[in-house]
Amino acid sequence: MYERYTDIELLKISQNARNYGLEFGENIALLELFFKAKNFEIQGYDLEKIAQIFNSLENIKEKFQLSK
Repeated sequence: MYERYTDIELLKISQNARNYGLEFGENIALLELFFKAKNFEIQGYDLEKIAQIFNSLENIKEKFQLSK
């Protein structure tokens, strides 16, 4: 049944999930989505936009604390 899966760690997680009755953890394909390395390439422009979002959130937080 598990011959096609070479990642022994995912197999162990799946078996432990079964032991604890966690059906979602038995799904090897789902585990692969969670645990396989992902390559995120974020461009400089995107980083600037992300920084602006966090700065805006920080400003909202500060204004909210002052209004108490």
